[in-house]
Amino acid sequence: MKPFHSNRIARRTLCLLILPACLLAMAGPGRAAQPAAKPARQCDGLGDPSFFRDEGINIKVSSKLKFNKALLREIIQTKVNGGIVTLSGNVSTAEHARLAAKLASEVGGVRCVNNDLVVGPPAPRPISPY
Repeated sequence: MKPFHSNRIARRTLCLLILPACLLAMAGPGRAAQPAAKPARQCDGLGDPSFFRDEGINIKVSSKLKFNKALLREIIQTKVNGGIVTLSGNVSTAEHARLAAKLASEVGGVRCVNNDLVVGPPAPRPISPY
């Protein structure tokens, strides 16, 4: 057997084992176990951090914000630590900031939302000399 062929088989087998494990970790608990809606509020303390769970929540929240029709032009950064979502960036109206916090709080696994969004134009980017 050629070394290239055996490496290829080993890589493929490894991918087939890791991919389902990552998907299961991102799926987290079922949606039915979560409360229907939580109000957006300032969070005190830290949640129990879990990298895969937090990344799964982060992907869900950022996708929900990016594909919302009212928020298409807004650039909102999301960060999740222990189920606590922090929204940052600039939005054009206070209504968009409230909507973003509401949408983030509806995602399963979110304990609470820190809404650090600023209403107004984004800060100018520094000009690079290159």
